Amino acid sequence: MDQRKETKVCTKCKVEKSFNEFTALKYGKYGYQCECKLCHNDRIKLYRKTKNGLIQRIYLLQRKACRERDHKYPLYNLKMLRVWCLSQLKFHELYDNWVDSGYNTNLVPSCDRLDNKKTYMFDNIQIVTWQENKNHCYEDMRNGIIANLKPSIPIIQISINNKIISRFRSSIEAERFMDLNSNKISYIIKTRQSEKIIKGFKWMVAYESVQGI
Repeated sequence: MDQRKETKVCTKCKVEKSFNEFTALKYGKYGYQCECKLCHNDRIKLYRKTKNGLIQRIYLLQRKACRERDHKYPLYNLKMLRVWCLSQLKFHELYDNWVDSGYNTNLVPSCDRLDNKKTYMFDNIQIVTWQENKNHCYEDMRNGIIANLKPSIPIIQISINNKIISRFRSSIEAERFMDLNSNKISYIIKTRQSEKIIKGFKWMVAYESVQGI
């Protein structure tokens, strides 16, 4: 009979939990991460609020934007961007304001391109808040000067009782506002999973009709 233990102790919270509360790994003594999923997620959320974690997220979003717009990838890597951001006084000022605001999404530091028709390079980026970055992008979209940009699809946030809570210009804006990982809302929109609940809400394309609204 297999007497192998089916629980392990999380190295972070020190609580003994079943294996299904840990992420599976190909290697390791038990084939699972040393910390449980809950502690791992908490650690990732805290890291994203650090300067290094924020810069990493900025870089990943830049690469994603380049794929969506058929632009060249940034002309720098993550390490180079980190050095550049940490050398900018405005980055530190905006970061402190963001922390003091309780991590208001609109105040998070961001890298905005001076010319949205060109890719990300140090001569073409500046440190601004996410709100300022968003306003610049929408202004260029209204003026029709952004090349190869796919039109955004407006998204509505709906309560369990089918009441409209809020409207967003795109799934990316909704994901940032709700502090969600990229593609969570956009995935259920693409697959038309209108009944799937994320953070207690349904999500649908704005032009789709919703029964009971």
